[in-house]
Amino acid sequence: MDITLEVSCRGSDVLPLGLYRQQGAIPGAYVTPLQYHKDLEIFLSLEGSTQVVIDGESMETQPNTLYFINPYQPHSMQIAAPPSRYDCLLIPAGLLSFPPGHAVMADLIGPIFDGKLSFVRQSQDPYLIELFQRITANYDEKEQNAAGIIGNLLLFLDHCQKHGLLQKTADQPTQPIRKAVDYIQQNFQQKLTLTQIAATTGMNEKYFCSYFKKHTHTTPIAYLTMLRIRQAKVLLRENRLSVLEVAFSCGFDNVSFFIRQFKAATGQTPGQYRKSVCQ
Repeated sequence: MDITLEVSCRGSDVLPLGLYRQQGAIPGAYVTPLQYHKDLEIFLSLEGSTQVVIDGESMETQPNTLYFINPYQPHSMQIAAPPSRYDCLLIPAGLLSFPPGHAVMADLIGPIFDGKLSFVRQSQDPYLIELFQRITANYDEKEQNAAGIIGNLLLFLDHCQKHGLLQKTADQPTQPIRKAVDYIQQNFQQKLTLTQIAATTGMNEKYFCSYFKKHTHTTPIAYLTMLRIRQAKVLLRENRLSVLEVAFSCGFDNVSFFIRQFKAATGQTPGQYRKSVCQ
């Protein structure tokens, strides 16, 4: 399915905090394709419902609920019940850096970003929701209130720790998924086989496919195709290459197959898509 609208502010060197205001109205459309990152992700569902898959666990979001994605957790998100709308904070470790040995680093920040402490999946705590909204309000100010953002974020994390929303991390067998995702992302423009992808994890093809599907709710080939279609949309919007050249640049070796896959994913042929975005 096609990708929905994302309105984002990715932060700056001075305030490296990402704020994403996400909305979408196409059932089944991905707002976040399969990925993982080293940042802590917290989002507040505002309207509708989004299907979230984290480490193979699937759930549908509810309005006025906070959801947590720990650093390095593989996850994906797609529209379940539109209109789906939520605000998301992407928090890097550097935003909350204290001197080595500082109690806050040793007891809270360090363990979160080192993977020793993990958040529960969700919370409807009114105080946490209020703090989250304070952070986004401070972010939206013309002169961003960095002190207000960091202060409220520390209060947020402290409250989570004191009220059982942070727990010692249980072992999660997701390292093979990360290896496969990294390999696919780095090589999707080349000719890739399932054998090559599975080899990065040390698994045979059959077991790898089952393992990947269990932990991501998609197949390796479907994920590979989705990355290629996303890249094709970028190249089509640039309007420099022919459809044939776009297909080959994205790893497709057959233009007819590329057109069929593109239409299945977006509802348009590559030519129709280009015309609609380049008018």
